[in-house]
Amino acid sequence: MKKLLEISVAVKTQACLIFTGTMLAYALIYGFFAEWQVTAAMIFELALVSLLCAVIQFIFFSGAVIRSMSYGKRILCAMPIFLVVMLGAALLFKWFPAEEWTGWLVFLGIFALAFAGITLGFEIYFWVTGRKYDDMLADYKRKHKED
Repeated sequence: MKKLLEISVAVKTQACLIFTGTMLAYALIYGFFAEWQVTAAMIFELALVSLLCAVIQFIFFSGAVIRSMSYGKRILCAMPIFLVVMLGAALLFKWFPAEEWTGWLVFLGIFALAFAGITLGFEIYFWVTGRKYDDMLADYKRKHKED
């Protein structure tokens, strides 16, 4: 039961972060390019997509489910699943006319840019965090070598 609660909190936290980031992106894009009104339907759509993406992220990137896979392989395995979720949501919620191929090109382009941007952001975060821990380890080794 404790493990289920820990997983629920981790997924909920990630879903909230995804939802917040998505709403901020929508606000920026629509604020600059169009009049925008938040509807209850949009909030529920984005909340559902955020929750599904958080579950996928937990499975592939938390280390709790998949333990021994390189980060690159995790990305390559998770990306198609994220794409299927987003494609399903686009069709289900009618985000754009499904019969227009230009809508699909724009959708796939935005997906690719967003996925690349998020991946780059995580890479930078891990690089900065890794340097911090490398420095802490070097300090620890230096202090204990002197003892």
